[in-house]
Amino acid sequence: MLNNQKGHTLSELIVVVLLMSLVSIFAFQAYLYIHKRFIGWQQDHDAALIIIRLAQGLDSYAGKAGRIMVAQPREFSFINTEGQSISIKAQDHALLANGRNLLSNETLLREVIFEYFAHGKPCIAGEGGPIDCVGYTVVFLQGKKVYSCKGSVALRRLHTFNTAGIL
Repeated sequence: MLNNQKGHTLSELIVVVLLMSLVSIFAFQAYLYIHKRFIGWQQDHDAALIIIRLAQGLDSYAGKAGRIMVAQPREFSFINTEGQSISIKAQDHALLANGRNLLSNETLLREVIFEYFAHGKPCIAGEGGPIDCVGYTVVFLQGKKVYSCKGSVALRRLHTFNTAGIL
């Protein structure tokens, strides 16, 4: 008599609902994982764009340097080939080049260090020798991650006017 009945029993319905719930939970967990990875990738991508913009900005400003005025670990000032005074320094969690932020507005500058080189060797404070390369290290906070950028800008052999600070 039971073999001829049509329909589903309560236990079959419970098993189907349980299996559907497990599949739904698995799909939702996969979605959350993918979304979290995408957000992390997007932050890393944004940081890479900031680093590219920073390197291009430093290269365009420092590449036009005609005479270095201040060569300190936290500030780099010079007169460009057009006679304009350019100052690159950290101020209010931003890296400013004549008032223009080289980082994005959402980025907080943690640290900037300029290093000066002559003939491939670090320059010592107070020496007025020809500087042919300026190295930089920039540490910044983008979102919840801290990123670091290290690079250098090749200069012509520039004589310094005033070097101060500990290099």
